[in-house]
Amino acid sequence: MTEKKVKFFSDGIRLAGTLMFPDDYRAGQKRPAILICHGRFAIKEWVPSRWTPHFLAAGYICMSFDYRNLGESQGSPGNIIPQEEVRDVSHAITFLQQQPEVDAQSVGVLGWGLGGGVAVCAAARDDRIKAVVCASGVANGRDYGKVGLTENQWQERQKEIREDRVRRVFEGSSRKIPRANVRGAPDQRTETVNQRQSWFDSLATVVGAERAADSVKLGIPDEISLESMEALYEFFPDAQVHLIAPRPLLVIHSTEDHEFPFEHVRKLYTLAQQPKQLIEVQGAGHLDWIDPQHPTCPIYVLQVVSWMQAQIPYPLITKTQGANEANET
Repeated sequence: MTEKKVKFFSDGIRLAGTLMFPDDYRAGQKRPAILICHGRFAIKEWVPSRWTPHFLAAGYICMSFDYRNLGESQGSPGNIIPQEEVRDVSHAITFLQQQPEVDAQSVGVLGWGLGGGVAVCAAARDDRIKAVVCASGVANGRDYGKVGLTENQWQERQKEIREDRVRRVFEGSSRKIPRANVRGAPDQRTETVNQRQSWFDSLATVVGAERAADSVKLGIPDEISLESMEALYEFFPDAQVHLIAPRPLLVIHSTEDHEFPFEHVRKLYTLAQQPKQLIEVQGAGHLDWIDPQHPTCPIYVLQVVSWMQAQIPYPLITKTQGANEANET
């Protein structure tokens, strides 16, 4: 694999990304490409790294990037606005299509977590995306935002948002709350024996425990603005998913996901139009099934790659074919 660090702009904000090329890529070729979008409190080095080796092995060029306000991209830390991230994805598609190595008519998108909802909304408005995967994704921001909160906590959050709207108008800034306070306490959620990997543990396996312990240095905020919370509650991928058709959609989600309840994404899938496919992940929690050490990983991740190959095909060059081509030249 060859990597290239890249920069591009979204609404005038400089974003940081990484282009990755398969080992068998040859100069002058144009390959299909997969844009892999990370989750809410995340960076391009994390979840995308679970997917890129498999797509690269299948012959695709891959790209991941940090949304505005996250990772190495410019912006205002603590502002995580899904509607803006949808625009970031569309601008990333434009950048990707301009790369000489990329077949501009063969670009797919895979989104994870909040990125799954972002990918759905981006595809709904941008027909340059030829196939889309919503992996463990957010289907409805309001429903997702209520997970883990009691009714009293939810009403208190709405009161905070109403007060913050006034603050933004008169003071020009939004109050921030600790990341740990965004959701309810873990014991208020329904966890299963298969929910093994925590947010920190998963990040640490990619960047190391020492770097994960100071996630702010990685560009992952420890606070989030109430404006961001309001934007999340007004983010409805399930209301836009029908606009993707006739392009294909794959929804893959763990039935035991306590962070992103499966019933939310089932509703999104029901509202989607054909062609569509739903894969129900069994025996793993939210982050577990993409962990290379988890037994479910090769089962489900490879199903996603195979699905993408069927939608945006690329003939895999074998070593024998490559040798023959070299001899012919």
